[in-house]
Amino acid sequence: MTDSQRPIQYRLATRDDHGAIVGLYYAMDQMHAEAVPNLCKPGLMPPLSQGALDRQLAKSDQQLWVAMCENRIVGLLNMVCEEAKESHPFLREPKTIHVHTVIVEQGYRHLGIGNSLLSIAEQWAKEKDARRLGLSVFAFNEPARKLYDRFGFQEAKFTMVKDV
Repeated sequence: MTDSQRPIQYRLATRDDHGAIVGLYYAMDQMHAEAVPNLCKPGLMPPLSQGALDRQLAKSDQQLWVAMCENRIVGLLNMVCEEAKESHPFLREPKTIHVHTVIVEQGYRHLGIGNSLLSIAEQWAKEKDARRLGLSVFAFNEPARKLYDRFGFQEAKFTMVKDV
């Protein structure tokens, strides 16, 4: 089933979306805690307060988008525009739209929502004159990694961990 068979609308989030956004973040938090319990604990991410959401929505260097289907929020894109920087003596990073979060509710996956949210991020990058989209993804999250590969993301660096 595609977006055209199950109409999806995309819009900037509003303060009235707070409850649904918290629900999506909670589901993501649980998924990470189950998949990598040595790195993530359930409830480790503090709930997004209404005030924190309001502050985020007011920032010109951040955008929070929602995907709507059947009059409910089923997806989320959270991104921030990061200015060019030299983060290491031999590493220069251009102005980048960093995608912090892409979440699509389980029952709405494989409808093109994730791809559409990434297209929104790419469009915002062009509007902000950013030269790069960046994101991080857990190694276990194969569905997300496949989405990002199909969208044209390339692996650039790895974070490795060892419990001691």
